[in-house]
Amino acid sequence: MHVSLLLCLLSKAQAITIQVPRNTVTAPVQGSALFSVDITCIGAPTIRWMFSSVNRQQSIAAWVLGGSANVTQMYEGRVQTHPNGSLTISNLRLQDSGYYIVTVTEMSGSSKDMGLVLTVTEHTETELQPL
Repeated sequence: MHVSLLLCLLSKAQAITIQVPRNTVTAPVQGSALFSVDITCIGAPTIRWMFSSVNRQQSIAAWVLGGSANVTQMYEGRVQTHPNGSLTISNLRLQDSGYYIVTVTEMSGSSKDMGLVLTVTEHTETELQPL
């Protein structure tokens, strides 16, 4: 009985998968970055995106998959959440460069994290000059 319960709990804990086509994203200042994820889990999980850098750690958005997102004030107007758990940040700034973490939490309480790196690049004058 105890072994079957343990196996059931272990299978539930491993039920979440997060697949990321690209774990590094590069985009220009004032551009947009899509953090694309493909989430597989049991039920409708809670999705939470966080930003982390040397200088700060900041919540970006959280929502129950299929529901409306609660976006942190700092990111309002710049963030779009997608029905599959992906996230787009627009009007990028240099300080948006850093590590982005998506956490998927099932109703059972089991969760899984995945990290992605964003590098925001600045246009150089030579790139902006016509040929």
